[in-house]
Amino acid sequence: MRKTRTENHRKAWTQVELEFVKTYYGTVPTENIAKILGRTFDAVRWVVRNQKQRLMVPYHPWTEAEKEIIRTHFATGNGIADILPLLPGRTRGAIYLMKDKLDVHSTRQWSQQERQILSQYYPVEGMAVTDRLTGRTRTSVRQAAHAMGLKLPDSKARPVQQKWSKEELQRLETNQNLSLSELTALFPGRTSVSVRKARVRLEKRQQKHTSNSE
Repeated sequence: MRKTRTENHRKAWTQVELEFVKTYYGTVPTENIAKILGRTFDAVRWVVRNQKQRLMVPYHPWTEAEKEIIRTHFATGNGIADILPLLPGRTRGAIYLMKDKLDVHSTRQWSQQERQILSQYYPVEGMAVTDRLTGRTRTSVRQAAHAMGLKLPDSKARPVQQKWSKEELQRLETNQNLSLSELTALFPGRTSVSVRKARVRLEKRQQKHTSNSE
């Protein structure tokens, strides 16, 4: 399979191709490099030998244990120097590539207020706390909570989404032209996401009613 003829078979290697191999060999699987360059697996290995680069061991898929090391240590703010010894056989470049793939971010970047919100509401609301953390993704919230040692609430104890009362819906309709932040302030206990969705539902009902009246 590795000797299959490719689009650049027997063509002279360009400087751009050689630099690509030099940059990514050892961090990207050799099969992938060959595919990107339109070369065979053996051709890429030959170039590596010719450039006198050290041939790396064959690429091995990342294990869940290795990924967990990256999630935990990067999330808690440890640097690459602390993580390298924990991942023997993995290069600095490969570790950073996997970090980006896992979308891991350090909790050092979280403000004290964000950590306080997470600590207070995550054990009660679970991933729904993301609605309280503007600009944070569910992935980053999950990683930060894991790094802080926070646990998800028991499934039986998770709060059920409270249905909007007639009074709340009336208040929403009366003030629906306010900005989202101003509108949210009128509904203690409701997140901005919940208020925004409720307003969208209200607008759709109003549009439907208008269409039916015409």
